Amino acid sequence: MKQRIFWIDHLKAFTIFMVVVGHIISCDAFKSVAGKWTYENLIIPFHMPIFAVLSGWFFSAKDSFPVFLKKKTVSILLPYLVWGFLWYFCKPLVSLCMTGQELHLSTVVWQLRFLLYDGYCLYGWWFLRALFLCMLLAYISVEVCKYKMLLAGAGSCIVLYGLMWTGIITNTPDKDSFLKGFLYLYPFLWTGVAFRNLEQKMDNHRKWLFPCSTLVFVVMLFFWKETDSFYAMNTSATEPVGANNITGIDVVWKTVWRYSVGVVGSLALVLLFKQYFVRSVHPLITGIGQETLGIYILQSLVYWSLPNTPFFPALGNIGNFLFALFLSAVIVVVAYFIIRLLSRNKYATLLLFGKSV
Repeated sequence: MKQRIFWIDHLKAFTIFMVVVGHIISCDAFKSVAGKWTYENLIIPFHMPIFAVLSGWFFSAKDSFPVFLKKKTVSILLPYLVWGFLWYFCKPLVSLCMTGQELHLSTVVWQLRFLLYDGYCLYGWWFLRALFLCMLLAYISVEVCKYKMLLAGAGSCIVLYGLMWTGIITNTPDKDSFLKGFLYLYPFLWTGVAFRNLEQKMDNHRKWLFPCSTLVFVVMLFFWKETDSFYAMNTSATEPVGANNITGIDVVWKTVWRYSVGVVGSLALVLLFKQYFVRSVHPLITGIGQETLGIYILQSLVYWSLPNTPFFPALGNIGNFLFALFLSAVIVVVAYFIIRLLSRNKYATLLLFGKSV
């Protein structure tokens, strides 16, 4: 059995907490000025990039393509499809039955059509779909480049973004865009591969690299704008009207800028956790870091179930913000124990979280 790399578990636990915090403080139930500012200016610049970086850290193309495809299908695509089926197809039908309405065949057919034609993107779990596509393209790139990792990463990113900026690959800013997140996260996956290959050199220069990257990241955040945060902003540079009203060559510069912020922030966090969290802080934190995929799925169910009106308007701006932080921690911990409970059944673990036991 491989020894756990605790700093990675701790970093993943921290990142999934940031994901949950971002969702909760930005929803209408706990909406606040402090929450909106924190989410848009402190969380979005790094929380999904670092997840992609960590996925790239463990990326390997040593298996044959059928074996690789099977592993990623089971661990990423299977839970994505199962949860999508349960939420977008089964949940509406169950809700109708619970309200006492008679369930007709036409209703079932209509809901199935929605799942296949309108709900196929499964918006809420876009990260799983994007990660699967990133892994698939990365593997193909390595095969094409004869296992020259640097050439595969740089070449595939240049080709992909070239096709995107010229409009050959379309990535609309709609929430149901099939490529939502994929074009944004793909370079960060290769950043993780590069960080892993440069790990020893980073350790040798950590004394100056860590404070410098942290300082640069903090300075970058002062220039970060709300319009930099949209995952599907990577539209064609030739479009007359792009996402967030960013058009022409500005699309290129904005994408490069956003990527640079994500890389520097990810580097600072990697060096921070490698230096100060190499030993297990607490078994619960380590466990949460090992179950980030499941927590990501379960927290979405809570997020979608929250009302569109404030829960506690009397708490005010700061009160709602602090309560959202507390609730986020509760959601992460409860989701972890739910996953542990479901893990007692090997079929539930496989279908819901893509893990074989």
